Amino acid sequence: MMSRKDIFYVILLVLILGGIIVGRLLAPDNTIIERPALAHDFLVPLPQRVSERTWQSPPMRKLLTIRVQDDGPLIKPGKVTVYEDRCIYIFDYGDVTLKKFSLYDGTLIQKYGNGRGQGVGELGNPTDFLITEEGLVWIADPVNKAISVFNADGSLNRTIRTLSRPYRLLLLLDGVKNYCFVWGVFI
Repeated sequence: MMSRKDIFYVILLVLILGGIIVGRLLAPDNTIIERPALAHDFLVPLPQRVSERTWQSPPMRKLLTIRVQDDGPLIKPGKVTVYEDRCIYIFDYGDVTLKKFSLYDGTLIQKYGNGRGQGVGELGNPTDFLITEEGLVWIADPVNKAISVFNADGSLNRTIRTLSRPYRLLLLLDGVKNYCFVWGVFI
């Protein structure tokens, strides 16, 4: 014998399936479906009849190619950001570094971090980064409960140990000095 809970789930399933079937049978073929307009010029609303509905990928174009370097390509690329210095910064979770590439030709300019670990300049699992006006690279590392600050040349400036795990960084400017804001703590 089925319990009340089982009977409830069976009735709910029958109602859901019945609604889908009835809705599909009663939907006229001349129903027009409008795709919402997006901010890009190439994505315009296209009216389609239900029977003619097709799913297509939006058009894409290649912006640049990241060149393979002597020390290897991107292994597991993560967060990608283009900063005001006209460079592309990409977290590479394969060798646990932040890599800086030229926006113009895709060549590797700099690496920040000495790979996975807990030693000097090593990162456990970086989750966020930011670059200050002075060119300092701040990397949040919640595994090591630390924020690593690197100079523009890739050398370690300092490591800030935190009591909580820093997942995100936010740069606040007061007009005189840059402050890094981490989960309610000013550094």
